[in-house]
Amino acid sequence: MNAPVPRDVTGDALRRGVVQVGQNIGGVFREMVDTEDSMKQMEQERTLMMMQDEVNRESKRRLQLPDGDPEAFFDERGNFSHVNVRDFLTPYRKTLEGIGSGIMVPERAQRMQMKAALIGDKMLSNLMDNGFEVAKQKQKQELDTNLKLAEETGNWGWYEDSLLEAEKEGALTHIQAELLRVKGNKIRYDKQQENLKTALFSSVAADPIRAAAAINKGLYNDLNPIDLDRAKREVRRRLADEATPAPLSAEDRRKIQEKNIEALKKQLPNGATEQMWRWARNAQKNGGRFTERDKVEIRGAFNTELDKLPVPQSREEANQIAERTAKKWALLGAYEGNQEYIRAVVMDKMTSRLDAAKGARRNDIGLVLRHIPDDAYIPNRSASVRDAYKKGDQKKIQEKEAARNLVESQIDEYVRVQMAYWRERNPEASIHDDRMQIFRFAAKKAKELNEYEHPEKLNVEKKSKEISRAFDSEAQVGDTRERTPDSGKDFIDRKNKEWKEYQEKQVPYTPQVEVVKDSAPLAVPMSFVAGRRAGAYVPREMYQQLVQKYGSRPCLKATMDQSKAYNEVPVVGFYEGPNRGIELSGDEYGNRLIMLAGDKGNATVRFAPEEVPGMIEPGNIDLSARPVVRNTDGSISTVRSISVEMDGKEYLIPTVSEDGKVLSEDDAVKQFKQTGKHLGVFNSPEDATAYARQLHEDQESFYAPQQQGTSSVLNQPISSPQKAAQVLSPALLQYESAFRRAGEKYGVDPDLLMAIAIHETGNGTSSAFRNKKNAMGVSPNGGGPRSFETVEAGIEYMAGQLARNYLGKGLTTIAAIGKKYAPPGASNDPKGLNSHWVKGVSEYYFQLKA
Repeated sequence: MNAPVPRDVTGDALRRGVVQVGQNIGGVFREMVDTEDSMKQMEQERTLMMMQDEVNRESKRRLQLPDGDPEAFFDERGNFSHVNVRDFLTPYRKTLEGIGSGIMVPERAQRMQMKAALIGDKMLSNLMDNGFEVAKQKQKQELDTNLKLAEETGNWGWYEDSLLEAEKEGALTHIQAELLRVKGNKIRYDKQQENLKTALFSSVAADPIRAAAAINKGLYNDLNPIDLDRAKREVRRRLADEATPAPLSAEDRRKIQEKNIEALKKQLPNGATEQMWRWARNAQKNGGRFTERDKVEIRGAFNTELDKLPVPQSREEANQIAERTAKKWALLGAYEGNQEYIRAVVMDKMTSRLDAAKGARRNDIGLVLRHIPDDAYIPNRSASVRDAYKKGDQKKIQEKEAARNLVESQIDEYVRVQMAYWRERNPEASIHDDRMQIFRFAAKKAKELNEYEHPEKLNVEKKSKEISRAFDSEAQVGDTRERTPDSGKDFIDRKNKEWKEYQEKQVPYTPQVEVVKDSAPLAVPMSFVAGRRAGAYVPREMYQQLVQKYGSRPCLKATMDQSKAYNEVPVVGFYEGPNRGIELSGDEYGNRLIMLAGDKGNATVRFAPEEVPGMIEPGNIDLSARPVVRNTDGSISTVRSISVEMDGKEYLIPTVSEDGKVLSEDDAVKQFKQTGKHLGVFNSPEDATAYARQLHEDQESFYAPQQQGTSSVLNQPISSPQKAAQVLSPALLQYESAFRRAGEKYGVDPDLLMAIAIHETGNGTSSAFRNKKNAMGVSPNGGGPRSFETVEAGIEYMAGQLARNYLGKGLTTIAAIGKKYAPPGASNDPKGLNSHWVKGVSEYYFQLKA
């Protein structure tokens, strides 16, 4: 019997069995996929963790690398480099992009990709946050360094600019910046008080009469009342103790000269040479200020000694040499007497010596600057010298070369100081970067000295690259680094030998007292006048007698009856008309006696030859009766002269005949041999030239007032602080002491400076004054108002310009100054404003004088 077959075996049951088998296989496969995905996920998560650790560790390391390092996140200028960050993160980003790949379950792969993206964003965010914090730390460190250096150097404009920049960049909050401003103002005030106090009491000790005149002018009104009152009492005591009784005998004169020598000894370093004595003596005659010519010589002598300094054996010995050298040359007026600047320059040279002895080499700043073509960085001065040579005018050649040398020495001085500080901050700089920095500083200082057309638009970085190209193209430049022979010992021996030879030539010198018998004392009335060259004026007949007896420029010793202090004054001219006694002009002489004796008084005077540097014998020509030569430009000449060498001496002889004809050099020598008439006998051509220039200025002052019909603006009685407060606006009044200090420094009437400032700025309201700190209307080459770091810097700049290029060239009236400074119809005056300059400045000037 056949049994029936179940339906399920052949139909649905078979299908369910197949499905069950498939499900079992699918379950096994899913388990395998899940297991593999889990393993890959764990591996990728471990990769992410390791990558995070590595990124954190490596980014911290790179954030601490020096700026400009190939792996650093900050470039050589200290800016955060996004390019370097991108390059650093690129391989990690590729790793992140691979996260999630290989995971078969889409949802799990997507979660891993999202996790990788979040980690990538976090890594970048952390890196940027850390970079921002490091940048803030760098900014804070740089700010602290800048503020400290600004404090030490007294550069308060830089101090304020540093705070503004730090606040703008977020390194400081507004409150933090204000607190630092308050701190800086306190330090500035304390230093100002200390400097004023030191300057005043030093002046009192050295020359109480000059100190009293400065106090009388209000130059120390910023000093606190207690110290100012102490100084006044000390001045009165010293004037009483140090007064010289009249009349002056030969013994009096001997004591005076000995006293002058003793005063100079206190200002000179031990073992001072004859050259140093001459600088100090000239400064003593110049009211304590070194002459521009001597400043150039002093800079040159300092650079010579700097080059000859020995190789120190250690850093400690280098410091000792720097301290000793800085003290010596600060006394002699190098770098305006700034001992800290000198010390920085010497230490830079000492560091160079130490490096050179070890075989390392640095750029020699002096050698680099000497190989820059003049046209590249001082084109204005270079062009003026070329023009003078084309015209063949020897006097102009000397003047233009002297002006060029002065600018070059100022640039040299500035570059050496700035490079000393720069090298201290950048000890690992390359030779190339070091040299480029020299070019940058040279271009910056030349720009400040108006050596370029439109300097306000000039880019210093671009100009320094031009200078670099000009330097590289200079023929046979050679190696401009500190020279080293084959071994360090040879270098040390050579430099020490040079130092020894240099020292042997520095022969100590002390001038001897030479007494010239004074004339008999003469009691005469004395008065004080304005509008003439500083010095004494006597009746024409008396002047002729004095010249015949004492030479071209006699001198008088004036003793006021009310006080027994005397004043030594050169007799620089004569007056016509009734005998009015002796007239004094100029703060250097008049104000001293005004303070002691009132506006007018009687005086006892003695006459003697003036002491002229380098003069062996005074001239024997009556300067009051010289023939007048009319020049083609309308000017006059009375003492046209040349110097000729005869028997080892330099004779200054006239090139005008007695009947007023201009002579050739040969005819002038022939006339001298026939008549024996000369203007003085000197040790050197330089001394003769300097005296000839002085004679020319003296003669110009005799005739110029009569021709111009206008009073001079030199040496008028200076306004009181109360009067200045009535005329100046509050915006300008806060700089009153700056006007007075600049006037004192350069010998310019501070009221003239104030009057120009009022006119040029609309009494402190102009945009140039408010935005560019330009109080004087300085617009070089018509290129628009120039910017200054501080208002005080602009005032001092203008005072120097007036002294050198206007008053120093005989332009001693507002009208004469205006004709050159603001000529009507000039191309840079399209609105015709220059036509109001003389009237406006004169009005404010006489308001101050009223």
